[in-house]
Amino acid sequence: MTNDALFVEKQKFNQWWLWMLMLALLGLFCHKVFLYYTAPNNVELIDILIFGCIVISIIILFLILRLDTIIKKDGVYVRFFPIHINYRYFPWAELSKCYLRKYSPIMEFGGWGYRISLKGKAYTVSGNTGLQLIFMNNKKLLIGTQKSKAMEIVLERIERKLERSLKPK
Repeated sequence: MTNDALFVEKQKFNQWWLWMLMLALLGLFCHKVFLYYTAPNNVELIDILIFGCIVISIIILFLILRLDTIIKKDGVYVRFFPIHINYRYFPWAELSKCYLRKYSPIMEFGGWGYRISLKGKAYTVSGNTGLQLIFMNNKKLLIGTQKSKAMEIVLERIERKLERSLKPK
């Protein structure tokens, strides 16, 4: 998949505050287990098991969530694993515009992650810079990036090649 890639980026949720929240949830789970063993009449075992399964599932999900972006000569490939098992492919011919832009994750999309809003879809992990894809049918997709400078260089190179290929001979 990445043999002829011009740009490759793999992003994970590495924000310290997110992992502090996960640690707090884990601490709350441990506290409930402690209460069960010290005062079993006050806490139901089924409640602890359900809460524990939810906490562990959330932690595992954030450990495996990953945004993969690949730019090739033929288009953009993106995957928000495990939501997308396979890459989504967007050929240049289907795009009316493609550019880097700053965005407000909270105001435009309600946060980071796999988002759908009035502004279109967004696949973001952190930060406020992304690759904006606008399709011929006016649908929009924003793909977050932490490597905006490298992506900008690749996009300029591809734009020059596309312009040359569209010129009449």
